[in-house]
Amino acid sequence: MHRSGGKLSITVNPTPVITPEVDLVFCAGAAVPINDFVSTPAGATFAWTNSNTTIGLAASGAGSVPAFTATNATAAAIVATITVTPTIGTCVGTPDVYTITVNPLPVITPEADLVFCAGDAVPINAFVSTPAEQPLPGPIQIQQLALQRAEQEVFLPLQQRMQRQLQ
Repeated sequence: MHRSGGKLSITVNPTPVITPEVDLVFCAGAAVPINDFVSTPAGATFAWTNSNTTIGLAASGAGSVPAFTATNATAAAIVATITVTPTIGTCVGTPDVYTITVNPLPVITPEADLVFCAGDAVPINAFVSTPAEQPLPGPIQIQQLALQRAEQEVFLPLQQRMQRQLQ
């Protein structure tokens, strides 16, 4: 507020509005790109906080959220809440909140080697992974793998023995 010659002038500074961010999902080990924020009006500065540093991102910063490698050493998804606050001059805008979820890499439980004779029925094994909800090869892929392995371990050696006997 400024008074000059009986006149009063009032200056109204804009409050910045941040363009909302979408929630992000990555697998452990993925490269998370830099996240540049946008405000209306342009020119705001940004301060951000991270609720869960185990994803591989620092607890807080100013400006853009930097690129980082997503980490997750657990068997379950971990979620971090990122809160970004825009500021222009002394005017602080409403914070934007988004999440970054980092899923663990699946680990297949090792299975023992199996031996079958020619003509034996080979059952399809149900593989187990951690976490359990991770997709594994479907029945057709498993059958193809079983046939390839049977060919390598049963049919090729049998063919080689038969060729030696014929010589």
